[in-house]
Amino acid sequence: MSDKIKVRLKKLDSMRAAFFHSLSNSPEEDAWVIAESWAKEKGLLQVDSNIRIFGRNIYPTENPEPHGYGIYITIPPKIKVKSEVPILSIPGGLYAVAKCDGVEEMSVVWPELWKWVENSEYQYIRETKG
Repeated sequence: MSDKIKVRLKKLDSMRAAFFHSLSNSPEEDAWVIAESWAKEKGLLQVDSNIRIFGRNIYPTENPEPHGYGIYITIPPKIKVKSEVPILSIPGGLYAVAKCDGVEEMSVVWPELWKWVENSEYQYIRETKG
């Protein structure tokens, strides 16, 4: 298991989330710029906010490059969202969770989380391409 990051297993209920994505040379940063702007406008990035932010690579083809990045920001019931962003449902289940403070930490945290899963009794459930 990884000593560089703290990984927790957490059972999560399904969640309603706004989805933002980018396919570019720096998709993580580009997707975050879009997501952050929207979330700030909605007042979701306050310190006392209970939102969760999830991210994942997106592969538009079967090839590893180019890849995109998608960010999900959970939406509290009181927040009304029109059609300005896609709203998706994140399925409930058991998740391996590692904290990442900002996009700049992703390049350290993500490989360590991946190693943790590979060395654990758990399996990564692949998502459909696209």
